[in-house]
Amino acid sequence: MLLFQIIILVSSIWVGIDSSKLELKKYKSGISYGPVVMVILCLLLWIVAFPWYLIVRGKINAGTAELK
Repeated sequence: MLLFQIIILVSSIWVGIDSSKLELKKYKSGISYGPVVMVILCLLLWIVAFPWYLIVRGKINAGTAELK
């Protein structure tokens, strides 16, 4: 159980740092929030928010994500 909590914490912090670098707020998606909100969202709803972030991140890196 502790290992799972550590994984959630570390991955949520990474999402915050990475979303700041990617400037996630510039893109159209259901999760276009700032880094602090993304960390909180991942901490509370990790099972949904983390995979969703990875999908959006993949689209941004592939160049297929729409800007706002």
